[in-house]
Formats: sequence, C-alpha cells, structure tokens
Amino acid sequence: MNTYDHRLSKYYDLIYSSKAYKKEADFILKHCPNRNSLIDIGCGTCNHSLILSEHFNTILGLDESLPMLMRAKQKTDHLPNVALTNEKIETVKGRFSCAISMFNVINHIHTIEQLSLFFETANTALIADGVFIFDCWNGVSCIIDPPKLHEKREIHIDNMHIICDYYSNTDIFNSTCEMKNEISIKKGDTVVENIQYELKHTLWTPKIITNLLLDNGFESPDIYAYFTKEKAVASTSRITFVVKKK
Repeated sequence: MNTYDHRLSKYYDLIYSSKAYKKEADFILKHCPNRNSLIDIGCGTCNHSLILSEHFNTILGLDESLPMLMRAKQKTDHLPNVALTNEKIETVKGRFSCAISMFNVINHIHTIEQLSLFFETANTALIADGVFIFDCWNGVSCIIDPPKLHEKREIHIDNMHIICDYYSNTDIFNSTCEMKNEISIKKGDTVVENIQYELKHTLWTPKIITNLLLDNGFESPDIYAYFTKEKAVASTSRITFVVKKK
C-alpha cells in the first residue's frame, strides 16, 4: 500500500496547513526567470503548483499516489494550465523550463543508482539552461545533530484537533532515518480517525548530491538554507538546491 493512502491524503492539507508554501513558491519564482513551463515531480496535493499556476504558462504535476492526485485534481480542476499524471517522469513527453521536487522527495530515494537515474531523467525533462529546484534533509547536519527521537505537533483548524506524534530512529552509519508517525483526528471530544504510517529517509550529503548532479548534465548547484537567500553550511538541517542544466 502506498504510504499516502486515502485516509492520509484526506487530511494532508490540514496536517501541513502551517507549511510556508507561499514563501517556497516565491523562492522558486525568484530562481526561475523563464516561466513558460513547469514540471512538479512529487506534486502531492499541488499546494506549490496551485500558487505557481498564476505565473507559469503550463504546469504538469506528477505523483505516484493516486489518492494525493485525486485531492490535487479537486483543487486544480478549474485551472486550464495545470495537468496531473501518475506516470513516471522518464515517460513524460515534452521539455520544461523549470522542474521542482518539493518536501524531501529525494530523501525517499534509497540507492545511488536510483538517485542518479532521478537526476538524469530530471535533466532530460528540462530545456537547455532549464532550472531544477529541490529540497532535502542535510545528511551532514543529521550526523552533527540527529533528528529528535520524538516530536509532537498539535493543530487546531476547521473545528478539528489534529495531534501528530513523530518517532524517529536515525542510523548514522547507514545514513537512514526511519519514522513512525501517528496522527489522531478529533472533532470535539470524539476521535474520528487514527492514522499510522511509516517513512524511510536516506540522508544524502550535499557532496554526494552535487557529484551526482554534475555526472548527470547539471552545472554546479547553489545550496541554500531552507528556501532562504542564505548559503547552507554543515549545521543547516534542511537545504534547498538550485541547479541549471548545462
């Protein structure tokens, strides 16, 4: 079963309602002067593309989760310049002026070969001088300061109380972080949904990512602290790559 099933996709936008989508979209726009076409790899429920649709002529959103795409379709059906698909990026026809892959997509890729192929196919999808922007956990920072063993978030929105418990098990030697997440949805005093799901992150270092980008037809990347103008350093926990196709 896909991690992002119907139950999780139903509440996904509420769970991440505090995420700074507008700030992240502004960062993307700043670094994408050619706004003809955009491919959003791992688009989820299309929160980034929804904002960016006002600035790009065409957008194609890709995601392997059909429940997430169903939510995205409900939000973008009225937008003639946004299309959605769950096909693999390597089968997509057309070339794009900008590619994005948001919310730690590359941390869900677990081998060097798979990550290299991901960058190769992203490069192929871009026009000459096209820009690729993606974010991820900084593997070096996770060595210096591993993720917390337990983190709790509570969200009060739309008459609902959402309690999120995140449990992390970080294996520094193997550069992985396995997360067990428990989401409780309450309306008043009544629990209407309990959702449990697991995620595995591979903690790639900036050096490995940079080398693979260079090997797959990209220029040397700029690496920023998470969607800011500040350059990332070893202790920066989350980072954003901006890289141009050669």
